[in-house]
Amino acid sequence: RLNQLQKQPAKHPVFVIASVRAALQPVFLGLADYPPLHLVTGNDYLLPELSLKLVEIAYQRVDMVTKRGEFAVRGGILDIFPTTAAHAVRLEFFGDELEEMREFSVADQRSLETKPTELTLYPAREIIITPDVASRARQMQHEFPNLTTMLAKIAEGIPVDGMESLAPALVDKLGQITDYLADDAYVALLSPEKSMARAANLIETNEEFLHAAWDAAIEGAKAPIDLSSGGFRTLHDFTVNIGKRSLVSISQFLVDEDKQLNLHLLEVPNFKGLAVEPTDYIFDQLSQGMQVVVAAPAHGTALRITEILTANQIANELALEVPESITEVANQASNKVLVIQAPIRKG
Repeated sequence: RLNQLQKQPAKHPVFVIASVRAALQPVFLGLADYPPLHLVTGNDYLLPELSLKLVEIAYQRVDMVTKRGEFAVRGGILDIFPTTAAHAVRLEFFGDELEEMREFSVADQRSLETKPTELTLYPAREIIITPDVASRARQMQHEFPNLTTMLAKIAEGIPVDGMESLAPALVDKLGQITDYLADDAYVALLSPEKSMARAANLIETNEEFLHAAWDAAIEGAKAPIDLSSGGFRTLHDFTVNIGKRSLVSISQFLVDEDKQLNLHLLEVPNFKGLAVEPTDYIFDQLSQGMQVVVAAPAHGTALRITEILTANQIANELALEVPESITEVANQASNKVLVIQAPIRKG
């Protein structure tokens, strides 16, 4: 999430896709106060200071890196697994100079072929343990003995799994993801009816857990921490917080005829149980002058699709990169099927 929010000032178009849960979940105001750490080969860095900086942004120092958010130091080598990267990276220093970076596999610690020249490290957690956060955790230790272990570590500046759940009690104020959107951003709400139902379900479930905790307290258990300010926001709160930004709702149902724009979009049918074959459907769409793009989650699957299309005498092309615009799709997919690698479940 930090990675996507930091990309917003970029000069190229940025799309942030969020589920209903992610859109309504409170976020910590002040995330922008902790910019990412940017490392470049050829530059000088003091390894001890770099290690301290990594600890400050919630990376955990270990003997051997095995998962995201960890780093290890051995002599002039620093291994780190960035929270936003697919692989861990080994940084080799010659004195203070960052001489080389190499990606490596955490399974066997062997180096991979990729050698990046730059590395951007975002905070490993959304809560950064500042002196104020540590002080609050220290004060809460005696009040909530069942959380003593977690609070004691936070008070010592040590990140703990699950500490974000205590955010309402540890930080000053929580906001919404809309607080980080640019003033000229466009917000699109897909399937408002389903989104409203999902939002209501999230809030109801959250309240049920809270009531259960207080019912247990009445029967003699310890009273729970008041985390009500960290509950999911309503969809109404979300739309209100959008402010003057443009809001577009995309729905299958007619809501307000005066404000409706028919996009003439039809969902691709599910071929299970239908007499028509997918290849026949694709051929028919091409015959009508439509531009057809077929997405597969893996490269091997994409190759197999091209083989099936070719066997059915359907012209096709395997795109090495996902097209960036409709115009690019039109140029590549003219009178043929464009096969891409992308995690698209429905069309």
